[in-house]
Amino acid sequence: MKVHMTNIHGMTKNSVAQIAQNMTSQFGKQLGFNEIGIYNYPISVDSPTELSKRFDGMVASVSNNDIVIYQAPSWNTIEFDHAFVDHLKRYSKLKLIIFIHDVTPLMFAGNRYLLPTFIDFYQKADLLIVPSEQMYLFYEKMG
Repeated sequence: MKVHMTNIHGMTKNSVAQIAQNMTSQFGKQLGFNEIGIYNYPISVDSPTELSKRFDGMVASVSNNDIVIYQAPSWNTIEFDHAFVDHLKRYSKLKLIIFIHDVTPLMFAGNRYLLPTFIDFYQKADLLIVPSEQMYLFYEKMG
């Protein structure tokens, strides 16, 4: 069994989101975790087949019974996050941990309508890591 952790790349140089995930990933590497790089790009250019091939390359080191810590969001859209996690769930007995850094529906009032989609995404995890007890209580209340 191996432990893998996603890490975003390709955002602007001083992106706070990328800095936070890169720092978390560095800590994971010190613990022996493997990195799964997720690059920021316009995912609409990929067909579903191309996206699946991209995912295959990203998760080439993942095997059955492994643990994947998915740092969320990937900032490639929640649809990307759903599709990537669904791709991972094809592995037998894979344990998925979602490490929540930011929740865009809570960050921007215009994105509140997306909250149910984010909740559905988080429910795919075997375990959630949240940044505060307040967020834990909020998600517990939301189901």
